[in-house]
Amino acid sequence: APVRAEMEYRFSDKNTIFSEFSWGQEDIVEAIDFELYYGYPDGTLRLGNSITRAEFAAVLARCLDVSGTLGPRWYDAPVNGLIKLGIIPDRSGDWDAAITRLEVAQWLGRLAEVYRLPEKAPGASFSDTSDPYALKAARVGLVKGISPGVLGGDQHLNRAQAAVLLLRVALSLDTD
Repeated sequence: APVRAEMEYRFSDKNTIFSEFSWGQEDIVEAIDFELYYGYPDGTLRLGNSITRAEFAAVLARCLDVSGTLGPRWYDAPVNGLIKLGIIPDRSGDWDAAITRLEVAQWLGRLAEVYRLPEKAPGASFSDTSDPYALKAARVGLVKGISPGVLGGDQHLNRAQAAVLLLRVALSLDTD
């Protein structure tokens, strides 16, 4: 059995992993042990909160071990690094806004192209979007819908869902 860092014990709201997010508890704990989530300064994870575009970009950049030019905002370096890689198209939009499932899928579809990830489900499709990047993310196994064949693109991702998804990204890129 792998040695667990048990980093989740640092967080005062760790019990929510098992009470409210039992469907993804193993992946959430693993994401925390991978140190994808640092939590908030008050020692909480707030897994039920929507994850912002800036937060998602920061954790995605951590998964990829990429950084860009520093700027005045805490998220400038990860966002700039992801733009430089071609995963995020540009700096437009509100970075403090909750990220949608469609935007996550678009970013991860670009990531799949940049890293040339192999397709695992070549026939994957969604009834609610034909976005080529969203489809690419599904076909390489990074994104699953809210139900079979439905992305739910306008819905926001909470921090628990994002942890599971970002762990999937980290594992798909882990070559060791």
